[in-house]
Amino acid sequence: MFCTMCGNRIEGMINFCSFCGNRIYYAQNEPQNQYRAPIRKGNTQTVIIILIVAAIIFASGVIAILANSGSSAERTGNIYGTWEAKYMYDANGNINYNPAGVRTVINADGTWRNLDNPTSGTFKLYDNLMEQYNEVGRLDIIMEYEIIGDELHLTAIESVDARDVGTTWVLQRAGR
Repeated sequence: MFCTMCGNRIEGMINFCSFCGNRIYYAQNEPQNQYRAPIRKGNTQTVIIILIVAAIIFASGVIAILANSGSSAERTGNIYGTWEAKYMYDANGNINYNPAGVRTVINADGTWRNLDNPTSGTFKLYDNLMEQYNEVGRLDIIMEYEIIGDELHLTAIESVDARDVGTTWVLQRAGR
């Protein structure tokens, strides 16, 4: 007969395994040399370590997701309000002060309008990209945007007017 706990051979009619201390039960008609696979208890320490590691990996993933969504929300949250154009520069770095003073309102509802000329439309934000649509809903320009302090930098990467591609407009929060 074999111990059901540790699998060692049991000699004689003893009540406890001399190897692991497991209680030995005998069936009346059970042959003495029948082997039973040992029933092993799981190593709880290993299971606990695996659970802790899994929890740490899960928590790290959640923190990374929240950190990214937080920075994105902060970036888009800061873009709303009234902006005044300071200057613009083309892809070659040539500065032009022509748009200076033009004020634009960017609203949280996805609309924009210029206060100094009769243009308005809608926009969509995607991480650091802004798609700007005109009054009739046509996509006019796709810009990368970055907020640096109180300045909003908009750089055209695609545009209906090919001359705009590579141009960066620098705006400052109005009243600052």
